Amino acid sequence: MRKSRKICIVQMLFVMVCLVGISFTVKAPVKAAESFKAVYNVKNSSFGAKSGKDSTKAIQKALDKAAKNAKAGKRVQVYIPAGTYYITKTLNIDSNVYLKCHKKAKIVKKSKKVLYMLRSKKHRKKSYNNVKNITVSGGSWDAKFLKYNKKTGGSLFFFAHAEGIQIQNLTLKNNYGTHLIEFGGVKNALVSGCRLYGFKASSTGSDKEAIQLDVCHNYEILPDGMPYDDTPCSDITIENNEIYKYPRAIGSHSLVKDIYPDNIRITGNKIHDISENAIYAYNYTNLTVSGNTFKNVYGGVVYKTYAEAGKNTIFNRNKDVAAMTLPETGHNVVISNNTISTKNMSIKDNRMQIGIFVYGTDAYKVKGIRIDNNRVTSSSTGIYLRYVQSGNVTANSCERNNNSTDGVFLVDAYKFLTCSNLTISDNKISGGSNMYENGYAFRDNSTGNTLTNNTVSSVGKHGIAVYGGSSVTITSCTINTVGQHGIAVVDGGKADIDRCQISNCASNGITLVGGYSDYITNNTITNNGATGISVQMSSQVASIKANAISDNGGKAISINASIVTENKN
Repeated sequence: MRKSRKICIVQMLFVMVCLVGISFTVKAPVKAAESFKAVYNVKNSSFGAKSGKDSTKAIQKALDKAAKNAKAGKRVQVYIPAGTYYITKTLNIDSNVYLKCHKKAKIVKKSKKVLYMLRSKKHRKKSYNNVKNITVSGGSWDAKFLKYNKKTGGSLFFFAHAEGIQIQNLTLKNNYGTHLIEFGGVKNALVSGCRLYGFKASSTGSDKEAIQLDVCHNYEILPDGMPYDDTPCSDITIENNEIYKYPRAIGSHSLVKDIYPDNIRITGNKIHDISENAIYAYNYTNLTVSGNTFKNVYGGVVYKTYAEAGKNTIFNRNKDVAAMTLPETGHNVVISNNTISTKNMSIKDNRMQIGIFVYGTDAYKVKGIRIDNNRVTSSSTGIYLRYVQSGNVTANSCERNNNSTDGVFLVDAYKFLTCSNLTISDNKISGGSNMYENGYAFRDNSTGNTLTNNTVSSVGKHGIAVYGGSSVTITSCTINTVGQHGIAVVDGGKADIDRCQISNCASNGITLVGGYSDYITNNTITNNGATGISVQMSSQVASIKANAISDNGGKAISINASIVTENKN
């Protein structure tokens, strides 16, 4: 009886709360601030750092003492207060140390003897076991463009064979000849909320990344990355940074065959004023490039499974290193929700300022891509895929910069070379006043692809072009205002075409010249300059039927020296 009374009272209280409109909000638990075993201020008398002075020994002393007393699960913090601190030798940081700098702390390179401003301590352990659980946050690190030698000033931050590295809310700037952050064989790393800028080229060239991701393969790739056991980077997150005034923002310039840097996430970054390609990813698996803004970059995102042997960018695995297995899902590359605007430059020298470029080879095809919801404004091709075996290209838009060229067209908006099993849907193209050549171009034996619900307007040549050896199914596409044909199937290409809206093309709505089709059905073809459907020069079509063809400048349907088995319109 007493238990029943308690239940009734609880129910009555619940009803009263509801009646008076009181609501309760359950908040997610707040992550507790890290508790350190000790905190060492480098300006304390036991260390002796002084603003405006050479503080190398003082900071290193604090770092060494922190490493000695720290342990996994109970780190030690080294704190650098506001001020300017000069360093004349490389600082070494070890496991379980948190190096925190005041937001007004400046660490400034003052000597050519400094190869790295900060590096992981050398233990020469394999895999990811050299150092662990290190955080560096706050402050400004300035290399002053000082040279270590004729080729390099050294990376500002260098970590190799490491795990659990966090670099947060700081500035790295003014490097001579190489990188701001260099990771070689690093696992579970975060670069977040940082400002990275400032580069001067050396004799080794200007294709350097602000953030470099390396494999621990040899001295040429990673000069201080021993032991060379081909450890790749894995589980790297690069988010919410600003990267500018650098040749490249993020990536690699070499690969090791059958070794895959894995689970690389590049999200929410502002990348601008980049003189080369902003992201250059070699042979990564599970790569995500999402929600970034690229402005005034030479090129946006480049992904390759291939490198040129003659340029020292591709290497065989070291002895006794086993090949990694490509996942069943393939390379699994996701490039989504980015805004990409390349430099507005002339392309008369045939250099290609491409928004998104995915490039494999016959031996190393790219498998499993997703390119969606990107907005690309480019002086050259918007999205260019080569030797891609499977994937989706969905809901992207491409616009052409109004740059100066020595020709009328020169480039395609979407280009597919030797690609297969792609689903290409819901994309948009606008050539603007400086037109693309073709809207979609399938070349070099691109087979088994599907083009659905795409929109093309204002291109200089064909809305969709299918060239020799290529095949595509085209469904529910809208093509308007193009310089020649709406859809052109030529030189042995094959296209099945259904439910498309084709209008205001300067020449034919659909043209086949030595092309093939199983069906051309249910299309609306109006107000084109010449023939509605033209089938010429030994073309073969099984069925042309149920098309609505009107108000074109020439014939509705023209068939010449070709075979059309069924023609009912």
